[in-house]
Amino acid sequence: MKPLSVFVRHGESELNAHNRTHVQIATGRTDTRLTPFGEAQASEAGRSVAHIPLDFAVSSPLTRARHTAEIVLNRHPDPPGLFLCPNITERSLGKFEGLSFDQLRKNYPEYFSDPGLVHWRAHFEQCAPGGENLAQVERRVCDAYDILIRRLPQENLAMFSHVMALRCLLGKLLSLPREEIPRLVIPNAMPLILERSRPPKLVGAFSIDDLRAAL
Repeated sequence: MKPLSVFVRHGESELNAHNRTHVQIATGRTDTRLTPFGEAQASEAGRSVAHIPLDFAVSSPLTRARHTAEIVLNRHPDPPGLFLCPNITERSLGKFEGLSFDQLRKNYPEYFSDPGLVHWRAHFEQCAPGGENLAQVERRVCDAYDILIRRLPQENLAMFSHVMALRCLLGKLLSLPREEIPRLVIPNAMPLILERSRPPKLVGAFSIDDLRAAL
């Protein structure tokens, strides 16, 4: 049996919930807790992967990812220890972190009108001032993952991270076109199981077609 990598985006966070019903807040590395629903999502994720032997678990240090990891591993019959890795955290939005889109439109109108700037939220070249573009995110997340699998070539790995970080990593691992990566569907607390074959492939209930569902 080929070794597996289990990727889990954090459960619903307070800012995820806020952004669906209120003026949107720019959220990259802004720290935010899980909602009760997010905790329930994480618990269900833990139930769904409890049958997979896990040898190593790593999480972004942000609260929403770390708490998701703790809940998932608490449901596992033989959980590994959890290590924190800053290189798999969410992409930075720099000066835009924590500001509402109303504030951004008022104070940085060029980032909503200039074609060379308007894609700052998810682009391989453009970025928020002082923030990261997706090329930078891809480089650090993929470097961290490569180090892990070189050190753990036959072990099953669980990684708890964020939507943009996982889009970049999965896009690279699955050799997806770059134009697809910013829009890949990565649901909250839905384990994505990757068989580390050559080439790597998604196994289980979630397929590449599911990742592409919103394209």
